Amino acid sequence: MDEYIDYQIAQIYAANGDWPGSNMKLWRERTAGSKWRWMIYDLDFTFGGNAQG
Repeated sequence: MDEYIDYQIAQIYAANGDWPGSNMKLWRERTAGSKWRWMIYDLDFTFGGNAQG
């Protein structure tokens, strides 16, 4: 849960205009007890990038 919360905070802070509808990836190791990890990528619509106007 902590990883997911950190991911959400980062996306909201960056004002990612191309999220949450797309650009979501997560992964985990295939071992017992491994945690899901969220990846931030494709940040061209963050911090006003590709803004119209």
